[in-house]
Amino acid sequence: MESIEEQWNPSSSPDIVSDSWMNIIDAKKAVKIWILDRGESWGRYTQNNKTRLQLHCILLTCPFYIRIAQKKNGLFGVTSHTPHNCPPSTHSRFKPRNSAWYLASLVERDVYINRHIKPKEIRERAGLYHQLQNVQYMPAWRARERLRNTIDGDEGVSFSLIPDWIDRVKEADNSTSIQLKKTHDNRFEAIFVMLGSIRSRIHYLRPFYALDGTHTRSEYNLTLLIAVGIDAEDRILPFAWALVPSENETWWTWFCEHLFEAFDSSFQPETVIISDRDKG
Repeated sequence: MESIEEQWNPSSSPDIVSDSWMNIIDAKKAVKIWILDRGESWGRYTQNNKTRLQLHCILLTCPFYIRIAQKKNGLFGVTSHTPHNCPPSTHSRFKPRNSAWYLASLVERDVYINRHIKPKEIRERAGLYHQLQNVQYMPAWRARERLRNTIDGDEGVSFSLIPDWIDRVKEADNSTSIQLKKTHDNRFEAIFVMLGSIRSRIHYLRPFYALDGTHTRSEYNLTLLIAVGIDAEDRILPFAWALVPSENETWWTWFCEHLFEAFDSSFQPETVIISDRDKG
């Protein structure tokens, strides 16, 4: 498989005047990215609202002008453009070039390939491929987080979807065992899951189960507790799992209580259970 460096090809500059967008927000963003990609800048706004944007150069003597508005076809785009005639040094210290939103537009593919790319790597790639030298750490970090939320969705918001997910799973198979624990202010705290399709066939597993826990790579630092067994073809089968705040005696007890409840009458007295004797 080719490396990211081998796959990367700088894109050609788009014909911004002929392009169109469905709304003014996308049009403004695209035009500003186009200006920054050319190593240029902007200064004065003579109009900036929900229907149009007009930009001028930082230097009053430069005729640069670009206007974004709604076209006759109902879409938004550039309706007028006069290029810069000022020296390149005019744009050398333009702050938006090192902003998180612009960096995000440059490294979107890198973050899509590797969600855990480090800000240091983003800074290096910005200098190597996009001629952005001395990018600060925080804009690089913010660019990565912005793209993570765009690609994967906001992790915090996803917790509010869990009750609906539980309803849909139980509607599909009401033998599924799911236990949701909330805090006193009705926020997510922990969840235990054993799917009904596994639960109904648990007695076909060998009576030899293993328990373990691992930290999730999450900003909320949750811990994944899991129980696995061995099926008739000697394959390891995860049959129950839980997301809990931490790995300790309290949460292992909570997990095991719901685990044995989910077994119902399928648990065999001669079963062997192993763990790594870690926390709790």
